[in-house]
Amino acid sequence: MKDLNTILLMAGRGERFKQNNCSIIKPLLKVEGKPLYQHALKSVDLLNMNYNLISAVLKENLQEIKNSFKRECRSSRFFSFSKVTRGPLETAFVTASSFENPENPLLILDCDLLVRSSQLKTLIQSHCMGKTSLFDGGLVYFNSNLPRYSYLSVSSGKVTQVVEKNVISSSAVAGLYYLKSTQLLLEHAGEILKSESNMDRGEFYISKLFQYLIENNHSFQAISSDEHISMGTPTEIKERGFSTIPAHI
Repeated sequence: MKDLNTILLMAGRGERFKQNNCSIIKPLLKVEGKPLYQHALKSVDLLNMNYNLISAVLKENLQEIKNSFKRECRSSRFFSFSKVTRGPLETAFVTASSFENPENPLLILDCDLLVRSSQLKTLIQSHCMGKTSLFDGGLVYFNSNLPRYSYLSVSSGKVTQVVEKNVISSSAVAGLYYLKSTQLLLEHAGEILKSESNMDRGEFYISKLFQYLIENNHSFQAISSDEHISMGTPTEIKERGFSTIPAHI
C-alpha cells in the first residue's frame, strides 16, 4: 500500500494577522489552545493512513516552526523558501520535487483549516491500495456564497469547472487538493507557471492546475465535507467565537 505524500502550505506572511497587530507567525497562532497548523494536520490524521509530510515554510520562520513541531510531537520534513513565492501553486510545485516517490498520491492543504471527509478518505485509500478509479483526484467542498473562496461547478459528482474568488455555485473549495499521483503536479504545474496570464489577483493558485487538468481530459471527484472549519483570517476566527493566543486577534 502506498503512503500519501502531503504538503502543508505555511510559506506565506499572514498579512491579515499582522494588520491586526499579531506578532506571532500565522501557523503558530494558538486557536482553541493549539497551533493553527495542528488543526490542519488533524485533517490528515483523520484519514487513518501513513503519510509523508513536507511543510513549506519561509526560511526566516523555519527554526521557530521546527521548535513548535518538536514541542507538539509532530514529525515533518521542511522545505524553506528565502522569499514568498508567486502563489500556492508555485510553492507546492517546488516543494513536491523533494518527494522520493512521485508516483504516490498527493494531498496539498492550507495550514489554517480543519476538514473531515469520509468521501476523501475512501478515494485516497482506493488509490493508495492501487485500485482502479474513475477519478484522478478530488476537491473537497463546503457550502458557501462568500467571494473569498474558490468555487466548483459539479455534474453527477464530477468537477466540471473550478474558478478562484468567483461564486459560480454554492460549492466552495475547502482548501484540500488531492491528486492520485504527485507526478500530475510535477508534470503540469510548470506549464501554468510560465505565463502570468494564469494568475488570479496576482497569484498562481492551485485551482488553476485543476482547471488545466480538467481541460486536458482529467477527471476529479467533487468531494463533500462532513465538517469544515476555516481559520484563515481574524474575521473567520472571530465568527467562530474561538479563543486565541494572543487574545486580541
